[in-house]
Amino acid sequence: MNLFVIMLQLPEGMANSTCQEELRNLGEVAALIDNGFLLRTSMKATEVRDFIRDHINPQRSYVTKVSHGAAWSNVLVPNSVIKEWYESIDF
Repeated sequence: MNLFVIMLQLPEGMANSTCQEELRNLGEVAALIDNGFLLRTSMKATEVRDFIRDHINPQRSYVTKVSHGAAWSNVLVPNSVIKEWYESIDF
């Protein structure tokens, strides 16, 4: 299982929730901040990027695989979800 941080500049008029629904087609999704998501999936970064390009069509996107620990504060998803997902991947 892979864990990705995704940052998007969404197309004008697209809601954060609509984007999150699209990303659910790839795996488990948690909104971190506006237009920033955590995605747990078996896909590779390039596959995630291509899906985002083809289905969400953001003005800009950044997809990075989490390969180390992280720190966060005041995100939209409960801390317990992030901790659980981090524990489910191999670093």
